[in-house]
Amino acid sequence: MSTVMHGGRYAVWFLATLFFAFQFILRLFPSLVMDQTMVAYGIDAQQFGHYASLYYLGYSVMQIPAAYLLYRFMPSRVLSVAAFLCAISAWISAYGQLWQWLYFSRLLLGMGSAFAFLGVSEIITQLFDKDQYAKMVGITFTIGLIGAVYGGMPTANLLGTYDWHDVLGLLGCIQALIAILIGIFVQVPAHPQASFVNFIAGLRQIIRNPTLMLLAVANLLMVGSLEGFADIWGVSYLMKALTLTKPMAAALTSLIFVGMIFGGPILAAIS
Repeated sequence: MSTVMHGGRYAVWFLATLFFAFQFILRLFPSLVMDQTMVAYGIDAQQFGHYASLYYLGYSVMQIPAAYLLYRFMPSRVLSVAAFLCAISAWISAYGQLWQWLYFSRLLLGMGSAFAFLGVSEIITQLFDKDQYAKMVGITFTIGLIGAVYGGMPTANLLGTYDWHDVLGLLGCIQALIAILIGIFVQVPAHPQASFVNFIAGLRQIIRNPTLMLLAVANLLMVGSLEGFADIWGVSYLMKALTLTKPMAAALTSLIFVGMIFGGPILAAIS
């Protein structure tokens, strides 16, 4: 456990967790403005689905590179840049004129978001004892998923009052502020013996571990049904199938994340 910023380690952890939570709001935003987006850019539901899926492409492709960058360099600098990427993606989505820019912004958001939880995990590893890791990860997921809940009904209420471009632009500004705060206050050193060779050796150990591979496959099978519905299609489906208002449909969809809020700490406690 690192002694750097020991007295303020919870503040350091919380700032990084704030990034993890806020990226959920940006990630869920397209589900709240699906119809407006399709009309504004002249795309159909299939194209919108392709656009939404680009988040997961960027997110998945960047997992291993993000892990290496966080391992090799100062997590604070890496996280700050990643948070700025998310802010830039929000501004492009809000004010870009071409649908190609919209696609690029979604890919960029996925790439930046890939660093969020990995960065918090690295900070927990360095600043907390090993026996606290599961507890801190559980709390991190709880706080992060609160961001997912607030990406639903509260944001939908804002969209009922303000133009969606302005709301998304404001969210981008808040994300940029989080990036600045992380860059200033989160000072966690890189691994003293970090090297690409050591990183690859550790990656090989993970790939050869059948338990971890089984867990990875289980997670793969859950992503489509869980995040595909909760992230993008849930609000639109509930509005049409049950004739609900957008805030109510968003609130019901957010219950998926509420369940995860309670499930995360419970699993951490019994692990």
